[in-house]
Amino acid sequence: MTILAIGVELVGEGRLDGVYLAILPLVALASFEVIAPLSQAFALLDATEAAARRLFELTDVPPAVSDATGLDPAPVIAGHAIEFRNVRFRYGPDEPYVLDGCSFVVPSGASLAVVGPSGVGKSTLVNLLLRFWDYDEGEILIGGHELHELQADDVRRLLGVVAQDVHLFNATIRDNLALADADVTDEAIVAACRQARVHDTIAALPDGYGTRIGQDGLLLSGGERQRLAIARAIIKDAPILILDEATANLDVETERDVLAALAPFMAGRTTFIASHRASVAASADRTLAMASGLLAPPSPGSAA
Repeated sequence: MTILAIGVELVGEGRLDGVYLAILPLVALASFEVIAPLSQAFALLDATEAAARRLFELTDVPPAVSDATGLDPAPVIAGHAIEFRNVRFRYGPDEPYVLDGCSFVVPSGASLAVVGPSGVGKSTLVNLLLRFWDYDEGEILIGGHELHELQADDVRRLLGVVAQDVHLFNATIRDNLALADADVTDEAIVAACRQARVHDTIAALPDGYGTRIGQDGLLLSGGERQRLAIARAIIKDAPILILDEATANLDVETERDVLAALAPFMAGRTTFIASHRASVAASADRTLAMASGLLAPPSPGSAA
């Protein structure tokens, strides 16, 4: 009102053209909209600085696994067998061994299921394969190459993973699937989703493959998220497939559909399965039981 009153006086004195009278209060309101958030910015300054400190603490932490110097990038690997030789691993120097003398072989093109209750070290095997952690003793080989002789990125390019916790971003379905291959075509995405039995669900959405699915795919059901993870693994088309409790959160019917979707993709592909469900283990060529970091053939009549 004060700005308007001053404007009226200026117009009356002939110092301001009347056409500008209506602009004055709008300019005043706009200036307040610009300045008003400053008070909130100061209020959030402490929280922002604390968040920044936490981020820098994370970025300054050395990686758990570092590539050795002088490694040849992208070496030629003939065959894709997986072999663990007396592997020992623990989370810290004063911690008990999670894996203690673990040995097994997954022949190239074959499948192996490691079964056992939660906490015995099944996911640890997967994380060691992915080079997220480093083992203390023993050897892990892919295609006859010890992992320490390979760059971590080269190892991960060989592996397609379907995990219990599917990581999806608040982006479109197509963007989430293209993480497996930035150059993937729309036709290849549709083909992968048909194979994963999720295309019909996507096609029924208002924006189809352009639908944004929310953080962690909250707009999708658990089964739909798992099928997207399968489609992503199909798009990557890696020679080795890792299933880490891939159906742990699914009901029996959804699990059956997911396993049926995976079956043709597993054929002829080296597949390592970590699960506590007998139904999942039954899809593998061979099954091993795991308890306290040790592997042994399952006893007759066991759930495995």
